[in-house]
Amino acid sequence: MKERRRYSNLRLGKLFLAVVLAVVLQSLILGMIETELSAFLEFILYAILFTIIYGIIFSFDFRNSEDKDRS
Repeated sequence: MKERRRYSNLRLGKLFLAVVLAVVLQSLILGMIETELSAFLEFILYAILFTIIYGIIFSFDFRNSEDKDRS
């Protein structure tokens, strides 16, 4: 029997994409503001961005979108 993986490659790919996009957006935002933020505030900014991006990316179900259109 083939053992089922706990996380599919698509799910891991979307998680990786969310992490990368959050880091890129955080870098852009920190580059645009002139003041230096503490590490804690930078982490809070990253957490907020990651949560938003994670929610947007995982709200799309790419695998089953064709099946829903046929119904």
